[in-house]
Amino acid sequence: MEDWINNPQEPEAPETPVEPTAPEAPAEPEVPVETPTTEPVEPPTLPTNRYASYTPYGAAPQPQMPQPPKKKNRNVPIIVLVCVLAVVFLASVILAVGDLADRGDAEDHSDGTTTTTTTAQAGSKPSLNIRDDDDIDSINTAQIVADNVDVTVLINVYELTAAEDYFGYNIESGEKTEKLAGQASGIVMSADGYIITNEHVVIDDSTGQPFDRVEVQFYNGNVYNATVVGHDSDTDLAVVKIEASDLKVATFGNSDNVVLGERVVTIGCSGGLPWSISQGIISGKDRDVYDETGYQIQCLQIDATINPGNSGGPLFNSRGEVIGINSAKIVYEGYENLGFSIPITEAKAVIDDLIQYGKVTGRIVLGITGYDVDQSGITGFLIKTIEKGSCLEGTGIKASDVLAAVDGVKVSGRTEMRKELSKHKAGDVVTLTVLRVTARRQNGGYFGYGASYTYEYDTFDVKVTLQEG
Repeated sequence: MEDWINNPQEPEAPETPVEPTAPEAPAEPEVPVETPTTEPVEPPTLPTNRYASYTPYGAAPQPQMPQPPKKKNRNVPIIVLVCVLAVVFLASVILAVGDLADRGDAEDHSDGTTTTTTTAQAGSKPSLNIRDDDDIDSINTAQIVADNVDVTVLINVYELTAAEDYFGYNIESGEKTEKLAGQASGIVMSADGYIITNEHVVIDDSTGQPFDRVEVQFYNGNVYNATVVGHDSDTDLAVVKIEASDLKVATFGNSDNVVLGERVVTIGCSGGLPWSISQGIISGKDRDVYDETGYQIQCLQIDATINPGNSGGPLFNSRGEVIGINSAKIVYEGYENLGFSIPITEAKAVIDDLIQYGKVTGRIVLGITGYDVDQSGITGFLIKTIEKGSCLEGTGIKASDVLAAVDGVKVSGRTEMRKELSKHKAGDVVTLTVLRVTARRQNGGYFGYGASYTYEYDTFDVKVTLQEG
């Protein structure tokens, strides 16, 4: 799992300049360029919306000039993360919390198998165990639900709000009131109270900190206050802890073994209705939804219905094993049942680190921001800023350079760059291939406008030592 940028916020597009006019000539590159003259060359105009014609996974042609997406544009199909809000939520905001099925005690597996539990020894912390046994038979949906309602929890998050005066201003000295801010789902991982969920469930996006209070409710009605043990924005995973013992624990299966068309079942707080059940199939594997969600894990695509409130809840295979953590879906008029679940096998290392250290260790940080570029024969990741102290500082790489390859493997943008760098660890030396475009003014123009330019293309390699973030 690699963090290519230190700033989780997506970069804003450059300000739109006035395009210089030029006589008929070969098309000029539209990426920002280096210029040795004192007269600046205005950056090109980028499209106002990368996803103006966005259709997931190539069902329609992609836009020709990508730019960082705008998260709040609701006029185009987008992948969103969601929790059920306490008072009201928009039907277009989708990704949810926990949900209840029939009341009653869960039964043992009908095939006589026992649930694999992860029990912490005295003074130790648990690790997520994954069962990998192909001899386990499938069970029907009703049995999957009966076996797992007790390991699926409802997560309520609360915030403290200050009292307001007649004009709506906060009364600082007044007593604060606790208000339900959202609801979501979680999965019981260990008998001593470690519970898996999504980061966006328990972290207040406006502050970047955990909500004032996190509450976990079980199917049998038991309620516990929870502490956020660790959370990770790059994978949208979090772990919370309650003070409990002898809890029934989910059985986790190998998500690498899933096949297209395999039956799956979800349990969650769909639309604020706790322990709701949905069923579908695996519609796709290895879906990279990084651009919209920020995930650095490729997801399973499912057509089982997930709604606000399903976030952090389990995705079960036909054997009743948790193979994914439901977290996102595409929301747009005309698009249905395009949901995404984080594979449990990929999530294991992150979850174990969150429990052991409260953060993800060993993650590489390049310390740059930027965006994908593919135009005029230039393809790669265009650097917008380089953070001071990063592994690229002092290497000769500059803002407006394009990272085109990693160890000789061409990359078309951030996603492929991440995949290649994920093969390494902090301390490794890698070779980055960099493309630099330099504009040289030829003649004419008034204050830089109306002039003609020639462009020089320089490709060079830089060795960098990767750093841990």
